[in-house]
Amino acid sequence: MTFNPPHPMQAYWNIAATPVQGQSLKLAIEMDVFRLLQHPATASELARKTSTRPEKLGLLLEMLWSMGLLHRCGEAPVGDFEYSLTSVAREYFAPDVEDSLASAWRFRFDVLKTADDAMTRDRISADEMLENASHATDAGWAAAAQAQIAHEQASISAPALAELLTQIPALPNTGRLIDLGGGPGIMTQTLARAFPDMKAYLFEGPMTAAVARDSIGAAGMADRIDVLEGDLETDPFGDGYALIWCSSVLHFIHNRVAFLKRVKDALAPGGVFICAHGERSNDPGRNAEMLPFYLPMLLRGCFVPRQGEVGELLVEAGFSVVQSAGRRHFALAPVQVMVARKEPRA
Repeated sequence: MTFNPPHPMQAYWNIAATPVQGQSLKLAIEMDVFRLLQHPATASELARKTSTRPEKLGLLLEMLWSMGLLHRCGEAPVGDFEYSLTSVAREYFAPDVEDSLASAWRFRFDVLKTADDAMTRDRISADEMLENASHATDAGWAAAAQAQIAHEQASISAPALAELLTQIPALPNTGRLIDLGGGPGIMTQTLARAFPDMKAYLFEGPMTAAVARDSIGAAGMADRIDVLEGDLETDPFGDGYALIWCSSVLHFIHNRVAFLKRVKDALAPGGVFICAHGERSNDPGRNAEMLPFYLPMLLRGCFVPRQGEVGELLVEAGFSVVQSAGRRHFALAPVQVMVARKEPRA
């Protein structure tokens, strides 16, 4: 029996992520990874044989591990994981095996990719629009926020947040709250509805903030929610907040400890900080649920925490009370929710 079942949309989000896994396996075959791992090796050792940067190769090996093709052991992130072939990889993908299916699999993958390209050939203009919206620029983020992100949040993440707020004990119900990096404002509206006696704020980049204002106005909540503009990493976002919500923002913050210290300083005494982020799990099955969605971010140099890492960052930033609220099924992939509390005034 499961008490936290996957969202019905999860299977279809997984389909969207499948090409990332397929490209990872194709790349591993082309790089001869399975032959090179006939004997266990670390990413650093393998990188010397493939003229590849160890940190990039390490991400590929982590993906293969999450797909059940590699075993791993070691002391990473302090040291370096050692990888070896699973029985599936050894039996079907190791090129020295007589009946290796590596070449056949790669052929099937390329054929299916060609079929996919043919299916979408008549929708080039729409594809270009979606591709442009996916770029990590304020304009692209604003376009995505107005379309895909807002719809996903309203349908999936906002109801999950509303349920989450009923399950975290001792949350404040008066004062001010802020949603840091609030995107189109859907989650901020959920927070404002959950705490009707609190004044709400949303902080975003200028172009996405404009989208949020429109969304908030259309919901009839302009008098409840103020939208603030700026850069989360460098600009002030106010202080004296009883509650701060932050979802999937640390991925794009360079100095995370400094940012979390600013969050702590922005809380009123006794205030609560709730943050939700996808994290890399120590369990391969759980890692497979999220890593396909985050691997492109990792390859661009964005931060995707390892299991427990956000909690460690919160403690390093000065929060003395840090607790986990568990994994929650937000849009695309589950997130880990952490709750940190600022000491009340003595």
